[in-house]
Amino acid sequence: MFNFKNLSGLSQLMMNAGSITERVQQMRQNLSEEVATGSAAEGAIHIEVTGAGEVRKLLIHASLIEHGATDQLEQLLPQAINEALAKVRQMHISKVRELTGGIDLPGLDDLLKS
Repeated sequence: MFNFKNLSGLSQLMMNAGSITERVQQMRQNLSEEVATGSAAEGAIHIEVTGAGEVRKLLIHASLIEHGATDQLEQLLPQAINEALAKVRQMHISKVRELTGGIDLPGLDDLLKS
């Protein structure tokens, strides 16, 4: 369903299309400097991922390694990584909303979450 309240915002966005490239580049730069975290096993695994999706740090508590708990690590690592990546996706949604001046673009959340 089309939402007419976004029409003026959309026309404003189109008039500013020339500066959008610069704003997207700035958004990417800002995202690369932001960090999202994820953890599992009550912090025994901790991961930091930049807003650009690059893993900055991965910490694994020695107790998980000492016990040779590879099965447990194989389950816990994806949990921590997915938690951090979900936060990165939320960062992206927030930044795109800033870029569009808060215009509600139908399907934006679904597009960035897939």
